Amino acid sequence: MFSKKGKLSALMMNNKFIAVLSVIISLVLWMWIAIDKSPIETTVIKDVPVTIDLENSVPSQLGLEIFGNKDFKVDVTVSGKKFVVQTLDAGKITVSAQTNYVDGAGKKTLLLKATANADCDVVGLSSDYIDVYFDTLSKKEFTVEPVVNTELESLVPDDLMAGTFVLSQNSVTVSGPSSEVNSISGVQAVIDVNEALTSTSTFNPDIVFKGAKNTDYLSMDIDEKDITLTVPVLKVLTLDTTVTFKNTPAAFINSPLDFTVSPSQLKVALPVETADDVKNVSVATIDFSSISSGHNTYNFTTTDITDYSVLSDVQQVRVVVDAYGYTSSSYSVPTANISLKNVPDKFTVKTDGKQIENVKIIGTEEELQKLTNSDLFAEIDLSGVNLKEGSNTVEATITVKGSDSCWGYGKYEVTVDATAK
Repeated sequence: MFSKKGKLSALMMNNKFIAVLSVIISLVLWMWIAIDKSPIETTVIKDVPVTIDLENSVPSQLGLEIFGNKDFKVDVTVSGKKFVVQTLDAGKITVSAQTNYVDGAGKKTLLLKATANADCDVVGLSSDYIDVYFDTLSKKEFTVEPVVNTELESLVPDDLMAGTFVLSQNSVTVSGPSSEVNSISGVQAVIDVNEALTSTSTFNPDIVFKGAKNTDYLSMDIDEKDITLTVPVLKVLTLDTTVTFKNTPAAFINSPLDFTVSPSQLKVALPVETADDVKNVSVATIDFSSISSGHNTYNFTTTDITDYSVLSDVQQVRVVVDAYGYTSSSYSVPTANISLKNVPDKFTVKTDGKQIENVKIIGTEEELQKLTNSDLFAEIDLSGVNLKEGSNTVEATITVKGSDSCWGYGKYEVTVDATAK
C-alpha cells in the first residue's frame, strides 16, 4: 500500500506528467462545454436538391411522367448547436416533393418537406412549393411543310426562277406530353429570305409546331439544327429533246439507233449552276430489251420527268426508235451461263438448274447466223428483290457476248431457290 502511494506521490511530483494531465483535462472540459453548453446557431444551406420520387407513387400508377424541369433546388434554413450546424452541407439535408395529390395531367404545385440527417431542426425553406408538369408520354409522326415567308419572285432575277423547295427531312416524330402532342395540327419549316437569290441556297429553318400552346416540353427525333431547307434557283432554257438508252450493246453506245422525239424541243428549268453545260434534255430511259426489230413507239408523260422541270405546256412525249434492217431468232441460255449477283448474306441461293428457253435475239441476219447458245448469258441481280425462303421467280437480264450489235428482246423469268443460312 505504501509502495503504491509512494509511486502516485512520485508521479504527481513529475512536471511532465502534470503537464500532460492538464492538457487532457482541459480538452475534456472544452469538449464538454462545446457539446453540452454550445450556443444555438441558425444558418442557411444553399442549393439543396429536391427529390421527386415517382416509384410506386400515385402519378406512376396513372402513367404520368414529368416533363420540363426536373432539377429543382432550394435553400434550407436550419437551427442547432453551433458545432453541429457548422458541419452541415447539402448532402446532409433531404428535401422531398409530395406527389400524393397528383391525380391528373397538367401543371401541379407540389409541397416540399425537408429533413436533416443531423441533430438540428429545419426552420424554413426558400420555397415551400415547386410547380411540376405531369402528363402521359405520346409520340406522333408529322410531314414537314416547307414555308418561305417571302415573295421569292422579287428576289430572283427575271431570267431565273425558284424551284420546288427541298427539305433534308420530310417527316419528324414529335414526342412529349400527350395533351400537347395531340394539339399539333402540323409541323412547318419556316424561313425568311432577305437577300437576292442568284444561285441555289440552303437555309436552317425555324421549326414550328402548329396548334401547340406550349412547346417547352416537346422534342423531335432529329435535332432542329440538322434540318435544312434548300431553295433551288433554276435557269429557263429551250433545249433539244433526246432519249437515254440502257443495257446498250457496245456497237450502239457511240452510234445509237435512229430515233425521233416529239416534241423536238422543250422549255425547261435547270439548276443555274449546271444549266450552261446542258445541250439537250432526256425525256425517258429506254431499255434495249424493249426494242424489237422495225418500228418501236413509246409514249411518256412529262409528269414522270424528275431530272428537270418542264415549263412547256406538254403532257405527252412520243419517242420512235427504228431498228430497220434487223431481224430476230430464238436461242437458249445454257444453265452454266446463268449467274447471280448481290445475293443477300442471310441466304444461300441457286437457280433451278434449267436453261432459259426461247430467248429472242435481235440483230442482223449475218450476226445472228454466227451466234450459238453458248454466246448468250443471263444475269440475275437480287438487289432490291424481296427474297423468301424456298422458290422465288425473278427476272434475268440477257446479254450477247458473241456480238457487239445483238441484243435480247423481252423479259425472261428464272426460278431460284433460297435457303436461309
